[in-house]
Parts: sequence; C-alpha cells; structure tokens
Amino acid sequence: MISTNQVILICCPVFVTHTKLLQPIQAVDHPSFKKMIDIASQATNGVVIPTCKTTHAEIMSIFKKQMTRLRECLNVSASFLMHPITYGLHQSKAVTDEVNLTCDAWQASNADGYFMVTGHWIEEVNLGNWELQSTVLGFTRLNNVHHGR
Repeated sequence: MISTNQVILICCPVFVTHTKLLQPIQAVDHPSFKKMIDIASQATNGVVIPTCKTTHAEIMSIFKKQMTRLRECLNVSASFLMHPITYGLHQSKAVTDEVNLTCDAWQASNADGYFMVTGHWIEEVNLGNWELQSTVLGFTRLNNVHHGR
C-alpha cells in the first residue's frame, strides 16, 4: 500500500507547480480523488493514464447517456434540453409539478466566458421519500468575456 507521504509527494506538484490546472487543494478531500488514489495504490502492474482523446470520448459518452435519462425522466424533447428557457415542462410523468431554472455566467482561467442553465425539481424516489434533483440543462461558451458585472 502506498503511504500518505508518497501520496503527498505525488500530488503536491499538481497543486504547486502546475498552476495553470487551477485545482484547489480541497480536491484531495473529494471522494472521487480518494477513490482514484486508493485504486492506483492497489494496482499491481501500475496505472495506465488515459489520453485526452480517450477521456474526452468517455466524457461525451457519459454525457449522452445522462441526457437520454434526463429526457426520459422529464419526458421532454431534445430541443428543450438545448433551449430550456423557451419551452415548458408540462409533459413530464416523473416530474409532476414545476422545474425551477437557475442560470450563471462566469469566466474560466483561459478568459473564455460561459453560460449555464440548471434545472431543479423535487421528485418522489419511492413512497414518501422526496429528493431534490438538479441537472445542467444547457451550457454554452459566450462570444465575449464575462466580467461578472
């Protein structure tokens, strides 16, 4: 098993010398990060780190699956998910009341501006057990820099 000191020696350069990554130090507390380190420490033949192309393809695959599940849950067309503000949500079987929309704009470290619309609703996951559900409904890059003003 890899020691805590070895993990620190491996991870610290990511936070210290690679400032362009802009990963907060709190990333080490995230369960996914801990799971990744745990899995890597148990690998007997080392770990093969995927390429950017492979990672991008996997992210797109996961995204498409999630969008399909979301369309089924909300019972809406794909066009709603691309343009959520112009459509209503009165067709849903799983979501029987309202979907609240929130939006945000921000500027990334590379000076690109982004805009995102998020939907939030309450769903009965089983009899008497209600849970808040939230998901990204739309995400786009802005043509101009966003200053937050």
